[in-house]
Amino acid sequence: SSMVEQSAVNRSVVGSSPIASAISGPLEKRLNSYPFQGYIHGFESRTGHQKSNQRFEGYSSNFFVSYKYQPMVLRKPLKWNNIGKAFLYMIEIKTIGEEAKEDVNLTNEPFSILGRVKPRLENGVWGYEIEFDPPDNRLEMTFPDEKRDFDLNGGNVYVGAYENGRCIGLACLQQAPFAYIYLDDLKVNKAYRRMGIGASLIKKAKEEAMKNGYAGIYTIVQDNNVGAFLFYLKSGFAIGGFDNRVYSHGKQEGKGDIYLYLDLAK
Repeated sequence: SSMVEQSAVNRSVVGSSPIASAISGPLEKRLNSYPFQGYIHGFESRTGHQKSNQRFEGYSSNFFVSYKYQPMVLRKPLKWNNIGKAFLYMIEIKTIGEEAKEDVNLTNEPFSILGRVKPRLENGVWGYEIEFDPPDNRLEMTFPDEKRDFDLNGGNVYVGAYENGRCIGLACLQQAPFAYIYLDDLKVNKAYRRMGIGASLIKKAKEEAMKNGYAGIYTIVQDNNVGAFLFYLKSGFAIGGFDNRVYSHGKQEGKGDIYLYLDLAK
């Protein structure tokens, strides 16, 4: 089975709910009988208990299970006969309405500066190189918090990721005067990163862009935000431009902006 990332984590255990019970048996036959959405984070086997707030590291494979609404992911390579009780957690991806308008100003959290992307244009085709900093020299950066006005009238769309009613991830789409809608912001709280939530936000953003008649999505990434750049490439975006003058004569001089575009399926 191939490596697939999970999409959520929580601090509490479902316990003896019908869903937890459904997973504690012949998983292959019983999962699809429950029309729920969520993701497995940990498991309890006959030999021990994996705490739900620990991340699994260094696995060589995963198991992916499809069912009615969202994909569910097992982040540990488990055999059917080793599964005891699985822990299920709910992550809801939805558009944000007036009732939750404060969530469009989700607080920014730090991210690692891994190095620098060096885009290049050769014969009309964009490519890139990445210069990674030595691990001991890597720093963290936090963007200033936005003071974003909630505005649906202008064609803007806000997509949130929610756990137990709390916003832990956000994608903001701004109306644009051409065929690509602008992804102004995409972020996930630090404790929930590398779990597939960003990919789920992109998926929902694509649906909303198509619904509003756009041919694609574009976004801008600073050239020192290597993690975000690689995430967007993995999500199907491609380099469409590079601005190495935008930060001249300012505090961020020396940085550049990479323009990334995603074409939507017809």
